[in-house]
Amino acid sequence: MPRYTATPLFNAAFDQAMEGVPIVIAGRRYSQYITGWLPGVPLKPSVLGTMEIDAKDERHAAEAVFSVLNRDDRPNGHCEPSLSVGDIVVIHSHDADVPFAIRCIGMDMVNMFEVDEAIIRH
Repeated sequence: MPRYTATPLFNAAFDQAMEGVPIVIAGRRYSQYITGWLPGVPLKPSVLGTMEIDAKDERHAAEAVFSVLNRDDRPNGHCEPSLSVGDIVVIHSHDADVPFAIRCIGMDMVNMFEVDEAIIRH
């Protein structure tokens, strides 16, 4: 089974809303739980940095990351929420970076260029 490296990215809209700064896209208040991630919504890298995952392909690797980061004993549980709708998992394979957006049901592949532009870099 191939080994992949994964980078979890948390939707920063939740943090901003908690600070009283809602995100507005096309004149409407953005809700990650209704629409999932949209291009332009900021993403915050996980404190974990990257994770190593063994999986048969990129989609299964993303699902494995989701599973690990939703357990009660997840490695970042002391400082970050579990992955949820609106978050992104980027799988780094030997060919390319493949981002998956977490939806209400399942995951969808999204554009890496749009994800890269949305990452908050400090």
